[in-house]
Amino acid sequence: MGAFSDRVFEVVRHIPRGGVATYGQIARIIGAPRSARYVGYALRNNPSPGMGLGNIPCHRVVFKDGSMACSFAFGGSEEQRAMLESEGVDFDDDGRVMMGKCRWDDCGVDWEAELAQWPLHDCESCDEPRKGKEPPVLIREEHGDKRHHLPLLLLADEQESMVDRYLDEGTMYVLEVDSIVVGECVVNDAGDGVLEIKNIAVNPSHRHQGYGRMLIDFVAKRHAGEYDILQVGTGDSPLTVPFYERCGFERSHVVEGFFTENYDHPIFEGGVQLVDMVYLRKRL
Repeated sequence: MGAFSDRVFEVVRHIPRGGVATYGQIARIIGAPRSARYVGYALRNNPSPGMGLGNIPCHRVVFKDGSMACSFAFGGSEEQRAMLESEGVDFDDDGRVMMGKCRWDDCGVDWEAELAQWPLHDCESCDEPRKGKEPPVLIREEHGDKRHHLPLLLLADEQESMVDRYLDEGTMYVLEVDSIVVGECVVNDAGDGVLEIKNIAVNPSHRHQGYGRMLIDFVAKRHAGEYDILQVGTGDSPLTVPFYERCGFERSHVVEGFFTENYDHPIFEGGVQLVDMVYLRKRL
């Protein structure tokens, strides 16, 4: 699974019956505080879900406001709630966990010692790129089954029904490192000479090594002359907007309420609930 996922699983094993933790809380404990979304991705691939001894009780991880993802991978939000209620977790009238009463207090555990056998690479825990010999990198168009890369797609757009809106008609490029796909970018024709990035993601274990920018540069060069503008829409997040600005994009316009109106659960990134869609553009 990799050190990131192993650290997530080990922390989740510590959450007691009757308690819950948040994605951000798990990310902080494992030493990757900006990776709450990737904690969710790791838990979608939980090899041993359940409430029994030895299981990894991912149902005990919720959003910071106590809400649960409708896309809970092991039965949906109703099943998750039933599991939590059977363990004594209380919910309010809005169907959210009563966090003040049920949030797990993770203090008192020597996490450095507990997680020592799964050290994170520098690129997984900080903003600095990992130094050393550069592995071979290849970017290619995906002509096979694009849904094969759904775990990567869900890193950038965590609701599968939203991915379905653009995946079939979009063009997908994948980035391989040592012949392993670690990143993807889906683009489509938005009309009027605009090419739009609908989804772009890099595996958590390969972040902060320039692969996201590499995908954007590849797309820009590949379609220069075919389109006038490269556009991307993203949440007004302190993590994503600055990244696109560093890649030469400038703010264009905002679609208010996009995330609250189109997603079936609250979306959080960098500790901020996403509400409006911010569009950025750069000339090709």
